[in-house]
Amino acid sequence: MEVVSPQAVELSPMSVVTSANQEYIVEKEIGQGGFGNVYQVHGQDGDFALKLTKMWKFTPNERIEYAKRFRQEYEYARLIPGENIVKPYDYDVYQGNPFIVMDYCPNGSLRKRIGEQWDAPALKQLATGILKGLRNMHREGIIHRDLKPENVLFDAVENPKLADFGISASIRSRMTRRNILGQVKEVFASGVYSAPEQLDYARAFKVMGNTNDIYSFGAVMYETITKGEFPFGSFEDFQADIKAYEAKKRKGQWNKELLTDNSPEPVWNTIIERCLQFNPEDRYQQAEEILELLKAKNDSGSITNQEGLSDTMVLRVMNGDEIGRLYNLNNLVEFNQPDWQIQYNVFANWLNDYLKSDVRWHKDNLQVLTLGWFNPEEPFANSIGIAEHFSNYISRFHATLVYHTETKRWFIMDGQPVQMVNGILKLPLQINNSTNGTFVNSAPLQSMIKELQFNDIITLGDTTLKVVG
Repeated sequence: MEVVSPQAVELSPMSVVTSANQEYIVEKEIGQGGFGNVYQVHGQDGDFALKLTKMWKFTPNERIEYAKRFRQEYEYARLIPGENIVKPYDYDVYQGNPFIVMDYCPNGSLRKRIGEQWDAPALKQLATGILKGLRNMHREGIIHRDLKPENVLFDAVENPKLADFGISASIRSRMTRRNILGQVKEVFASGVYSAPEQLDYARAFKVMGNTNDIYSFGAVMYETITKGEFPFGSFEDFQADIKAYEAKKRKGQWNKELLTDNSPEPVWNTIIERCLQFNPEDRYQQAEEILELLKAKNDSGSITNQEGLSDTMVLRVMNGDEIGRLYNLNNLVEFNQPDWQIQYNVFANWLNDYLKSDVRWHKDNLQVLTLGWFNPEEPFANSIGIAEHFSNYISRFHATLVYHTETKRWFIMDGQPVQMVNGILKLPLQINNSTNGTFVNSAPLQSMIKELQFNDIITLGDTTLKVVG
């Protein structure tokens, strides 16, 4: 995406911003940020919020990436079902500056309510709304990564909605810039709300997942219940000594007594303590687990894995450089199997010997597709080549899809068999695993094979693929 000569823009009441669809009349400014401002505007169907980027503040090279991210923000939010997400309705460019038109939430943000006393029903309503928003995001392979009171807004009927997807990305996304030492230069997070792994600069580009948002949810609820306190110390403490602050997170040294004294119900001590666990695997893995503790109705936004929707499996790009692209696995396998298929007997024997599965493989019931980075110089190196223009976290030979023709079931494994030369596998068979891992529903595959189900989310680098029928 190319952004050409954006003009410095100052909107005031009665300014008119025009999209391809309609005109919007500015009523007032309702928010400011380093990269954009938000305005209350009036359109054909009522009041909306309009977020306008300050593209003129970026260098020409930065404009390309930021414009792409901003467009992704619009695309992300369109994908997410449910009433607890700020919905986008329009996208266009004003004097070289992209803008998004979205829900207007007249009752402000949670930040303005920190310090108030929350009774048990009101607190449960707030938490349930946040969790349903997170649940529906995660089911589409998207994490927020910047959950904080400023990004929880209230609509006209006090329904909480999650906002600001400008730094949201797919599960385990690495929208980071790395310096010449290989360290993360840019980590999108607010430290007092961030999971410890988000600020581990050596690993930050590898560890984005559902549990990052679960941790932030715990920190937000702690602040809400304690009327403005943070579990591990103030923001000033964090700024003064990040290393010491993060050490408290590692050791679990947070003020449990203050939470106990202010909690309207004991369940909050249980919930927040588990949310704030240092190790991601020790936290709640899904928002549904907390909703169950709160006994929240699992509304129509619920989506479950379903078998048998179709005999055809399709991978839809949910995040990455080609959002919306479809890969029909059953069609691809007819024409795009790797050139080492003459040695499928070798691969079948390896599958039977090393990977646990309830099926038996042989060369006549095995079909294979390979996934990896799309190399323009070798466009047919993989059956499915994933384009990455702004990052390089997908390995050249990243993952393998295998189809069992007798049972019509698809499986996925990390890495690919090593070839001596094109078409000839190295013997004894070896698997070259990906550098950054392959994840299904945020869980790493490691040395295993997993059967794919409809609605599964596959993550390769900064790209997420959803299994659809």
